[in-house]
Amino acid sequence: MAYEHDVFVSYKWGNDLKIWVDKVFIPILKDALYDTTDSAEDSIIFHDAEENKPGGSIPLVLRDGVARSKCMVCVITYPYFTKSAWCPAELSAMLEREKVTAIRQPPKHVGLVFPVLFVDMSKTRLADRNPVYGLPGPKNFLTKIQPLELDEDKFFRISAGFKDTNGFDDLRLLVKKWVRESIKDRLKKTPSWNKEWANDHYFNSKFNAPVSQTVRFALPKL
Repeated sequence: MAYEHDVFVSYKWGNDLKIWVDKVFIPILKDALYDTTDSAEDSIIFHDAEENKPGGSIPLVLRDGVARSKCMVCVITYPYFTKSAWCPAELSAMLEREKVTAIRQPPKHVGLVFPVLFVDMSKTRLADRNPVYGLPGPKNFLTKIQPLELDEDKFFRISAGFKDTNGFDDLRLLVKKWVRESIKDRLKKTPSWNKEWANDHYFNSKFNAPVSQTVRFALPKL
């Protein structure tokens, strides 16, 4: 077993957000990655909506998906940390990999996790831009790893007609620039794959946390 995907996309399933991730964001991200990497199109992204099959084991699918992906793009929302048993576990596993491989080095200090966050661009105070900034653990995480902030009013659109607007073109250019300037170089210099990342003991403590406890999920220190 070794790397099979460039990027694991982590997000909390929800009606509108899932539609946006599936129909808007992932196609844009996949195109941007395809333009900047040598990977085959079908192996660029691990998308759980495509990988989870009827009868499959969700913990094992997600464990192997994270373990076999070079890096992670996480679409951060408040429910990501407060209402999901899986999202904090996925994120924690990748942050732990960052920690043990000591990959955040000068001059760029780029790691393996690339957060995306919708914000109210009219606000200046972080907690007003998005309530996630007010959660103790995530606040610490997001102040150490700069997220790609997206204007919620402009870019969170799920109607079919959005693809014919200037907003969609702007989002496509923004994501492409982000991939080119931040993710591209990291994909060229990832840690050698380690079979420990796919072992049960590496994930058990993370994937057994009840949903009610995820708000207190301890993320590894960076």
